[in-house]
Amino acid sequence: VGNVIGLPLTIPFYFLGLLLSTIQALVFSLLSVIYIMLVLPHDHDHHEEVDDMLGRAPSVPEGGVNAPIHEALPS
Repeated sequence: VGNVIGLPLTIPFYFLGLLLSTIQALVFSLLSVIYIMLVLPHDHDHHEEVDDMLGRAPSVPEGGVNAPIHEALPS
C-alpha cells in the first residue's frame, strides 16, 4: 500500500532532476566552448574588416602592435 502512494509522489522529482541535469550540462558545455574559443589563436584581420565596414581608421598601426612609435604616429 505504501508504494501505491509513494511512487506517484516521486515521478515529478525525477522529471525535475532530468530537467536540471540537462540545463547544467548545457551551461557547462557553453562555458567550455567559450573558454576554448578564447584560448584558440585568432587573426587580427577581422578587426580591419570591421573598421573598413564602419569607416573608421584602423585600430592597429600598419607595423603591428610592436611597431616603433615613429611608424605608428601619423606624419
